[in-house]
Amino acid sequence: MRFIAYLVFALLHFGTQSAAETSLISLDTLDKAQRWSAVGRVDVKGVGFCTGTLISPDRVLTAAHCIYDRASGKRIMPQNITFLADIRNGVAEATRKVSRTATHPRYDVFGEDGIARVSNDIAVLELDSPIQLPGIRPFELATQPESGKGVSVVSYAAGRSDTPALEELCHVLARKAATVVMSCDVDFGSSGSPVFTIGPDGQARIVTIITALVRLEGEKVALGASLEMALSPLTRRIAANDWDALPVNPVVQDLASTGGAKFVRP
Repeated sequence: MRFIAYLVFALLHFGTQSAAETSLISLDTLDKAQRWSAVGRVDVKGVGFCTGTLISPDRVLTAAHCIYDRASGKRIMPQNITFLADIRNGVAEATRKVSRTATHPRYDVFGEDGIARVSNDIAVLELDSPIQLPGIRPFELATQPESGKGVSVVSYAAGRSDTPALEELCHVLARKAATVVMSCDVDFGSSGSPVFTIGPDGQARIVTIITALVRLEGEKVALGASLEMALSPLTRRIAANDWDALPVNPVVQDLASTGGAKFVRP
């Protein structure tokens, strides 16, 4: 209930910022998409897709729940996951299979929907070979902006799975622990989408990723994991060569209801 009250406060306090503030720009040409070419689609065989981003030539950042089968709740075998970098109009600039995965050490697939799940819902996918093309440069990370600051999102989603879209301006509505509440326009397939700030040097850097969508009394709000707090434990796990073991737990809910808010993992 505290989380619900917190979301109500965010919506009321920021008023009209709770709705998407700019229309989505289809990145359907090289000119439009070139800056965002390290963003791609994470395809899960027989399950669906999410959005992911290169943070090094052979590692992709995405949401942890993306690598779980919705029907069985089991973790997807890495060989059934494919990353398609800069896929536009159905054609990818580079395609790689995933060799292994690492989820946040505190991500709980059985946990109740709420701050703990959202803030730990991150994963890194290691590719079977690096993507080293001059036009595809992995993104760096940056410090999460304060409430009220503008951010941008690049995402794939239902109805636009073959070409990504850019929302140039949405806002950080509030922060709660390691969870970021945003006004960004997301939908199914947007899980794992990178949220960017643009630095004084003009470079886009990732500050969070989309991990959930909340509907509260008709309002849609995007939630993300603050990478400042969430990525360090996962980075340490990878440094220790502690990657996910298979198989894992059998049940995961795709949709849950808590009070008046509906949590959706998009």
